[in-house]
Formats: sequence, structure tokens, C-alpha cells
Amino acid sequence: MKIKRRQNPICVDCGKKLTSHYILRCRDCWVRFVIGKNATYYKHGRTCKDYKNYCIDCGKKIDYRSKRCIQCQGKILSRQRQGKNSPSWKGGLNKQGYHYLFPIMAKIIRLRDNFECQECGMTQEEHRFKYKNRPLEAHHINYNKGDCNPGNLITLCKKCNCRANFNRDYWYAYYTYKIEEKYSWDNSSNATDAESFTYVIT
Repeated sequence: MKIKRRQNPICVDCGKKLTSHYILRCRDCWVRFVIGKNATYYKHGRTCKDYKNYCIDCGKKIDYRSKRCIQCQGKILSRQRQGKNSPSWKGGLNKQGYHYLFPIMAKIIRLRDNFECQECGMTQEEHRFKYKNRPLEAHHINYNKGDCNPGNLITLCKKCNCRANFNRDYWYAYYTYKIEEKYSWDNSSNATDAESFTYVIT
């Protein structure tokens, strides 16, 4: 609220003469005015000293202005963002397990791709140095974790693999074209047999 310039600046509470034409109260009256019910953070008389507040879930002592502790509030927010309510929900694909031969196939695919990320060119040594001794990742092009066909796997670094989880239609078409252009493989071989497939570098 804008205060207009007053002709006779006196305190509205004690009548003391003021030095400014734009204030309503002197310093002493202003301090008394902002204490108690007129305070900005007034909470029905509750203060840190004379009021003990506890979390409504676990009973832990908390600030007098809160209802729950940080841990309990975090659990509630976590439950609200689980499953279909999660911003990363992909129709339940996170519950799909990997094929039991995937660890073997991942090693073979990294060997096939010369231990380099097929998107940015990061090598195995660079990847281990940057990501705490973590090897390059084998990405499922069609996002089916149970499909270990060599034509469905491509070597990517962690950054490129995470980026491929967004805009999946684009990355599916992109990596499918890239793997078909660089390699050819025997599609008649069993996708679950890690030793049966053969590929030819074109």
C-alpha cells in the first residue's frame, strides 16, 4: 500500500513527531506492532520456544510451521510419482527383464564394434576413465530387453544410451539404419544362441 506524504508527520500510536513524511509509526511503536498477531509469520501463538511440534507420521520433532519431517514428506512425494504417475513411465517396460544371455552378448557386441561408441566415438578406455571403470553399454535398438539378436544391439556410451530413451521412434529408426548400413548378419540364426550368429563387416 502506497503511503501519501503527510503534512504533520506524527506517530499514529504514541503521537511522537517523526522525521519522515512517509512513515506512520516511530521505531519503538513499529517494533511492537510487528510482534504477535500482526507478524507476517504468526501461527496462532506458536513459536519455536513454547510450542513443540512433531511429525504426524513418525513423531519426530520438527519446526513448528511444518506438518511432516523431510524424510516422511519425501516418501509421500516418491509414492505419488511411482508407476503410471512417474514422468518417466514407458508403459511398464521398466519391469521387463533382460535375457539371460545378455551379459555374454554385450561383450560380443562391444568386440564387434571395436570397443567404440557408435554415436560419439568414445573408446572403452575413455569411458572407463569418465564413468568410474564402467564399460561401454550395449543398447537394444527396439527397446525389447529380451531380444538379443546381434542386429538389435549396438555399442553406445552411457550418455548416448540415456539420450536414446527419449524420442524413441527417432532413435529406433536411426540406429536400425546405422546397424544395417555397417553390418549384415544371419537373420535365420537363433537370437537366443550367443555362439550361433555370424556377421560380416561391409
